[in-house]
Amino acid sequence: IKDCFHPAKNFQGSDSKPSGFDNLDGSTWGTYTEDNMVTTLNSHLAAKAAGYTPFMPWRAAESEFWDTRWMQWDYSEARDADGVDIPGAGKDTDPVLLFAADQPG
Repeated sequence: IKDCFHPAKNFQGSDSKPSGFDNLDGSTWGTYTEDNMVTTLNSHLAAKAAGYTPFMPWRAAESEFWDTRWMQWDYSEARDADGVDIPGAGKDTDPVLLFAADQPG
């Protein structure tokens, strides 16, 4: 590793939730971000174009707490196939949490 870079949180939307908002359907978000700064597709694409690639720290992946299913869970479900709760996921996730954290995908 020569360098580390996080895509810039380069967009601050409004705190006005649109009617029909569905946290599992980005097309319903409009410019709503609960007034949080968020990354944009262009920010991720610029990092990739500059030669950066997504990185999962080896130490984290080797932790006894790591679950490889985290990288494949369907975010639309609040629980995995074994009934294990996925914190911060599902239709009822508070928008404050939804936009304050990095999004899956």
